[in-house]
Amino acid sequence: MGFNRHMPRAVVFGPMQYGGIAMIDIETEQLASHLESLVKDLRTNTLQAEDRIIVIAAYQRFMGCGKYFLENDPKHWPYKPKQCKTTYIWNMIWKHGISIRSSQLWKPVSKYSNDEAIMDGIVRTALDRRGTPQHLSDICIANANTVRIYLQVHFLSDMVTDGKIDTELFNVERRAITSEVYPYQDKPSTKAIND
Repeated sequence: MGFNRHMPRAVVFGPMQYGGIAMIDIETEQLASHLESLVKDLRTNTLQAEDRIIVIAAYQRFMGCGKYFLENDPKHWPYKPKQCKTTYIWNMIWKHGISIRSSQLWKPVSKYSNDEAIMDGIVRTALDRRGTPQHLSDICIANANTVRIYLQVHFLSDMVTDGKIDTELFNVERRAITSEVYPYQDKPSTKAIND
C-alpha cells in the first residue's frame, strides 16, 4: 500500500494504537544507529573502537577547545568540518539534549591551573562581541584556528616562555616545540595571520 505525501505526519509516524501506521522517521533511525555504534565503540576493545577514538581525538585536537567538544554548542564553532559523521553526531546530540561522556575520550590537559584553551577564549570573545562593531566574523575565527594549528599550540600557556608571550610564536615566525601530534597545516596567509 502506498502513502500519499500529503498524509499528516502524526498519522504516518504515530503508533498504531492511536491510529498511526508506526513508520519510523529516517532521521531518528539514522541518529539512533550512529549513537548505538558510538557507544558500542566506546565500550569495547576492538580495532574499530580504537579507530573511532583516534578520530574523535583528532577532531578534538582540530577544534582546539579545552573541554570535550561534544559539551559545547556546535553553532558557536563555525570552523567545524561540514561533511563529517562526527559533526553530524555533535549537531544532533546537541539538538536533542543528549550527553555523551566517556573516560575513553581524549581531552587536552594544561600544565597550569587557570589556563585557557586559545579557541575557547576566541569563541567566548566572539559571542561577547556579537552585534557590536568589534565582532569577530566566522572567517576570523576559522583563521585563528588555522594559525593555532600551524603554531601547534592549544592553551595560552603554550605561547608563553619564561613568563612572557613568545614574540616569535605570536608573530608566527616559528612553531612551538611540542611532542604532541597536530594536523598538517601549511603556513597561513598574511591575511589569516593578521585577522
